[in-house]
Amino acid sequence: MEKALMATWYTWSRRSTEPIIAQLAHDANLLGRWVVRELFIEEAVDDLPIRLQVRNPKYCYPEFDEDKQLWGMAELCERRAGDIRRALPGAKLPKDENGDEPNDDDMLEWAEWWDALRCIYFVEGKQVYRFEHDTGKMPYVFGYGRFVRSDKPENQPVSILKGVESTAFAYDRLLSAELTAVIANVFSAWAFKSERGDTFKPDLSFRAINHLFPTEEFGPIQRQGELADLQGVKATLRDEMDNTTFRAMLGQADASSGYAFSQVTRGEKLKINPVKQSLDTGLAKIFELALHYIGRSGKTVQLYVPRLPGISDYGFSGFSKITPQLARKHKQVYVSIPPD
Repeated sequence: MEKALMATWYTWSRRSTEPIIAQLAHDANLLGRWVVRELFIEEAVDDLPIRLQVRNPKYCYPEFDEDKQLWGMAELCERRAGDIRRALPGAKLPKDENGDEPNDDDMLEWAEWWDALRCIYFVEGKQVYRFEHDTGKMPYVFGYGRFVRSDKPENQPVSILKGVESTAFAYDRLLSAELTAVIANVFSAWAFKSERGDTFKPDLSFRAINHLFPTEEFGPIQRQGELADLQGVKATLRDEMDNTTFRAMLGQADASSGYAFSQVTRGEKLKINPVKQSLDTGLAKIFELALHYIGRSGKTVQLYVPRLPGISDYGFSGFSKITPQLARKHKQVYVSIPPD
């Protein structure tokens, strides 16, 4: 089964123009949540009748039952009328206030509702399409990267940038103040050496261009270095940035030895451990849903397993089959993303 699931993931990866894990990790870290839609399709050109779509969490509104299990998903965004017509050729789009049909470039409010039984499409609040997907499962997998308990769902996801947000704004203001101080104190006096007398007066305004002869010299006279107060505040903010960001993982941490650098890097990996655990569980649910679809379809799926470095040595090459009986037998999957 491991061989078959690897082939399934390889097929999904080839279909996607962007790395799936990278998309999920981006959403989980920056937006605090990630969403995947998994659909069963009867006809597939590569023999995998399951479509995996990474959705934008900004447009997704999950609904949970009393056991915190996902039972419904609403998606709300704007789409061009022409795109809707191409996706739903028979749909009747709402007319505008003048009674005219919308142009292809007009942006319309688009909404979708999905649950374990049906899917409904809405345009400008009007139902335009409905069908029963008959998969027996909710075709979405949802997870939090980080979250806090709150009565308001919009406050539950926590971005990884939350801890650095105020520090980043303070650091930005400090750099602006430092630049102002440098312009005012360091480059406030200038020396000009020339033989043309008093006929030339340099323009010291911002972005001004002064034309000089090759024998002339024009430059600032340093009057005062960086202010001590600014240096102290900048050092404090830099320490805060180091505590809330991932400079070590980017090779920029201040470490006196290889062991110290390794310890700092290990500490930074712990910051993203909640995201890794969420993705581990989410990927397991994605594979379990795929096995449910195959077992329910009654069709055998045969997929190609690539010869990958480090994998082919264990016999993971050639083709793999997933029969409905095998899919129904394996109802739980365990997934662990490598730490590096």
